[in-house]
Amino acid sequence: MKKVKRIGVILLALIMSFMLSVPAFADENFTVHAKAPTAWAEPGLWAWSAPDGTNVFDAWPGEKLTKDDANEGWFTYELPSWTNSIIVNEGIDGGGQTADVSIEAKELWITVADDFSTTVAYEAPDGFVAAAAVATDTTAQATTDTTSVPKTGSTDTYGLWLCLAAISGIGFIVIKRRKAALV
Repeated sequence: MKKVKRIGVILLALIMSFMLSVPAFADENFTVHAKAPTAWAEPGLWAWSAPDGTNVFDAWPGEKLTKDDANEGWFTYELPSWTNSIIVNEGIDGGGQTADVSIEAKELWITVADDFSTTVAYEAPDGFVAAAAVATDTTAQATTDTTSVPKTGSTDTYGLWLCLAAISGIGFIVIKRRKAALV
């Protein structure tokens, strides 16, 4: 019986050390392209995950969008892949805002009308200059500020299942041995 316990403890220690060594991978980000009314000098973005309410930013009204110099009237921001809801607002100093907009976590283009209504597309509009095209121009430097976007991570769920399976297996062996010893 002591041998089974020792083997179980060693196996459990190996599994736990494996799980602790599994790196947490940063979620992929995606880009939101927003075109706001021309009266909005510095549009902002608020983003979160519904229905749990996990916010991307620390405080309302979020962050300023970055002006896209290659595309007149467009602004951009990168969000973590767990984001599924956004609000585009008139900026950090307040003003109007769109309603809550449910989105897919992939590159998107949102257009805000003067009445705050929105149109969301998952394909670039005609004439939109992609970031790759900007990067080939040696005089233009495409930069994205993602310092305020938190990088969330997740551990390997297979490691968790492996640990649970090993513990179950050890429990099964211990129970089987105890029953055999009682007979």
